[in-house]
Amino acid sequence: MHIESAIISTAVAGAVAVSQVGAFGYAAKQYKKEKPVDRLSVASAGAFVFSAQMINVSIAGTGASGHFTGGMLLSYLFGPKMSFMVMSLILTLQSLLFGDGGLLALGCNVFNMAFIPSFIVYPLLIKPLLEKDVSTIKRLGVLSLACIVALQLGAFAVVLQTSISGVSGIAFTDFLMRMQPIHLAIGIMEGAITFACVAAYEKSMQCSPLVQSRPDVLNGALFLMMTALIGGGVLSVFASANPDGLEWSIAQATNSVAMMAPDATHAFFDGIQSKTALLVDYAVPGVQSVFATCLAGLSGCTVVFLAVRMLMPKNKVVTQSVAQ
Repeated sequence: MHIESAIISTAVAGAVAVSQVGAFGYAAKQYKKEKPVDRLSVASAGAFVFSAQMINVSIAGTGASGHFTGGMLLSYLFGPKMSFMVMSLILTLQSLLFGDGGLLALGCNVFNMAFIPSFIVYPLLIKPLLEKDVSTIKRLGVLSLACIVALQLGAFAVVLQTSISGVSGIAFTDFLMRMQPIHLAIGIMEGAITFACVAAYEKSMQCSPLVQSRPDVLNGALFLMMTALIGGGVLSVFASANPDGLEWSIAQATNSVAMMAPDATHAFFDGIQSKTALLVDYAVPGVQSVFATCLAGLSGCTVVFLAVRMLMPKNKVVTQSVAQ
């Protein structure tokens, strides 16, 4: 669901970007007032989300594919503020290094895939549940539902941003009627993956995020890192070549997925991105085999892991309880 710059106007892109910079500043400031979480676990989770986003899965009968986004998973494990910051970092690195998502549209992508799950869906569905004594099945079931809701809201936000921009020529109704159903299927898939990942993660630590005492942090971090390396270095090779839900929806609504930059501002940001994106389309230049994807995936996991660790403050107190 990474938006390319061509379908978003400069005004919309700028306004949303400013709002997300403000949201990031708020999250960073408020996070300093909370108990810090373990940097190793957060960095490993960030690498896992990055690798999982590389694995597009075909959606039967559509010709489209979908991939995991990860916002609800991070929110559940580490709280909304940390989730928003880590997701924002992942999306920024994807845009700058891999050319995934337009640089001018970065603010929109952050809003759709980081802000919505962290600051809209989490407070409405997840936080109230974590304050109650409920069964694991119910807890993870609601988390799966939250994934579906987050994807539906994110898809609607894409349609709204595109419609307000008015540069794509895509009719609002046509776009909406394609984006929502295809992202419902993707949301169901994400909910199932998130359910399984959290269940396995908690089992690896033998504790729940509700436990206030220190869990086995190392086991949880190792589980996330090993899963990230397997996903980015191995499973990414088998990713579907079908267009993702957004590309498919655009193609269905316009009979084309290629759009030109509408003005000089778009061209300027596209020019910057063309210089920073060293691993375009998650491939290594000059490597003509499946190893290109493997190397790009492992490189991305490493970059995300190191970037998240550097941004996390050093601390001596370690907790895995969900930030409130």
